[in-house]
Amino acid sequence: MKKILHCVNSMNMGGIETLLMNIFRNIDRKEYQFDFACVEREKAVYDDEIFSLGGKIKYMPPFRYKNPFKIFADLSARKKFFKNNNEYDVCHIHSSNAFNAYYRAKYAIQAGIKTVIVHSHNSSGINRKLNSFYQKRLSKLNIVRLACSQQAGEWMFGAKEFQIINNAIDLDKFYYNPSVREKIRAEHNWQNMFIVGHIGRFNIQKNHKFLIEVFAKVAHDCDDAILVLIGKGELEAEIKEQVSNYGMQDKVFFLGIKQNANEYLQAMDVFAFPSLYEGLGIAYIEAQASGAKTLISNTIPFVPITDNLNSLSIQNVDQWVDEIKSEHGKERKEALFCDLKNEYDIHKTIEKLCKIYNQSV
Repeated sequence: MKKILHCVNSMNMGGIETLLMNIFRNIDRKEYQFDFACVEREKAVYDDEIFSLGGKIKYMPPFRYKNPFKIFADLSARKKFFKNNNEYDVCHIHSSNAFNAYYRAKYAIQAGIKTVIVHSHNSSGINRKLNSFYQKRLSKLNIVRLACSQQAGEWMFGAKEFQIINNAIDLDKFYYNPSVREKIRAEHNWQNMFIVGHIGRFNIQKNHKFLIEVFAKVAHDCDDAILVLIGKGELEAEIKEQVSNYGMQDKVFFLGIKQNANEYLQAMDVFAFPSLYEGLGIAYIEAQASGAKTLISNTIPFVPITDNLNSLSIQNVDQWVDEIKSEHGKERKEALFCDLKNEYDIHKTIEKLCKIYNQSV
């Protein structure tokens, strides 16, 4: 059996975590053991499921970027963590910047873990000069380089060669189902509503402020429009205040984290995803599979697995308003899948990853 240690911040519901759980649920667990090294110690959404699937959760010391006096102590603690957890065949590091990835990879290699993978999941996120500096240091390490998109790979690895592993999903969970749509709508008394939705953490990257500004104009023209927001995060209170300032408390629903987010996608008419940057954006892949009209910002990778995806400028509020309003009154139906569909099936991604796990660096 191959023992793989996945390094993440936590196993709460996000793009990286969703991908990992999709893989963990479907991989042959007699052949591959997944354990998780997390930084955040609070119980996460997926913890119980990880235990039920036979995985373990270990806690890696945090890295306090903003406190230079504790950097060396933190680095020493990280190094010790990998030394004490060197029984793994593979260390699979999931990161959004070269700074974080470098130290995890370096210490995993020094601890004697045979195969170390750095997997880039974002195309921005920290100071570019800092990222560039550690990108050069990362390039000297003997690692496997993976990315969820071309942009994410270039951000992490620069000119170094890397392999793209698609942020795949379990397509069967997302195919349009009218009965699920009606069930979710009935639970919330949304039967006759025009629903705009979004799934994502409340942080700067997801650009909720822009989305609220767009929706305020949509709601002005469409009395039956509501906005459904799924997720948690540090900016949630700020976004709630923005909603209150617009007087839209009865129009915007903050649902927190939902284990059945796939069912809520069925209830939506439009999925709006105006991120400032993304490695890819697994939520909008899921939204397309559900058949919802999907609108994304032109600042993130464009991956059409259906004919129902549009890319729009986040400099143009009215363009988003017009696109959303154009769906008003339309009957929800299945989208037509494109040739890329199979490339985003979880079983295809598992096949690629297993080959990587079974090779030596």
